[in-house]
Amino acid sequence: MNKAITILSYCDTKEKKDLLKSQIARLKQLYPDRAVLVYSHYSGVECEYYQQADYYIYDHSNPSSPRVFYDWVYIAQLGIKFYRGGSDFGLAVMQMIKRSALFLESIGVESSLYLNYDMNIDGCDTIKLIDISESLIDHLGIFTKWGDDHFSLCYFWLDIKRIGRSFFESISREKYLSYDTSFIAEKIFHEIMMEGLGEKCLRLDVPLEG
Repeated sequence: MNKAITILSYCDTKEKKDLLKSQIARLKQLYPDRAVLVYSHYSGVECEYYQQADYYIYDHSNPSSPRVFYDWVYIAQLGIKFYRGGSDFGLAVMQMIKRSALFLESIGVESSLYLNYDMNIDGCDTIKLIDISESLIDHLGIFTKWGDDHFSLCYFWLDIKRIGRSFFESISREKYLSYDTSFIAEKIFHEIMMEGLGEKCLRLDVPLEG
């Protein structure tokens, strides 16, 4: 299996664990030829919820960011305007992306679709990113839109092999915190990817469903 699907998760309730379990089962049904990696920052996930996955990583660190953000964002795909305020968990998500990519690269996996554990993969066309990635030549990452001009952290695809270890190793706490304090996590993610991959980033306007 040289292609993977990585599930980013923090399942601290039974409802969230059930969503994770059902998503893994559906992914294995749809794409039996792809390795499924579950990455978690929450320790209390019993094996029964991820036993169908090929790999499970529990990362106890779950790094916190000192930032506090307040943001209004309109998600056109959902037709809803969200207000978000409070602690910034983007640093923890960026670490998930970094460490999962480095692990996958170390076992010979060349690319991965990244999904949040609560994405509804049957309710819209989100899973189609896999099909799009099969025909890509000039791009190293496919991203979905968040807000006006950011990349969603819930759903994207990366060509891990061609991007290379050095890019992922460069993603650090210091780098994350170096951006303007007004930037939300999705904006920082956008900046990091654009700085590293530039025109090799492809952004799509596709529906998102949770």
